[in-house]
Amino acid sequence: MRASLETIGRIALTLGPFPEGDGWSLTAGISHDDERNHLLRHIVPIRRVSNEYRRREETHRVQLFAERELLAMLWDAGFEAQCVNRSGDFPMLPGRAGFIARAPLA
Repeated sequence: MRASLETIGRIALTLGPFPEGDGWSLTAGISHDDERNHLLRHIVPIRRVSNEYRRREETHRVQLFAERELLAMLWDAGFEAQCVNRSGDFPMLPGRAGFIARAPLA
């Protein structure tokens, strides 16, 4: 069995321009919870329905891990794992790391 995953680290992101279309728009913000080491994505979609506007607020919470910490977790779980900086021909975005993990053959 082989698995791959991508993680994000704490990085400064520049947001905008925000997408919009006929009858809808989206704004977003990012913050960091230092105590829990979470990245928080604050998303506000607004859309027009008939003659009214509907607004929602969403917060996506992402747990952040250091590369070494995640590698240790994979190794402790019995995987052979390595960190990579690309996915095929595509480099990882700044502040992101990729991992390839293989379960040993039984």
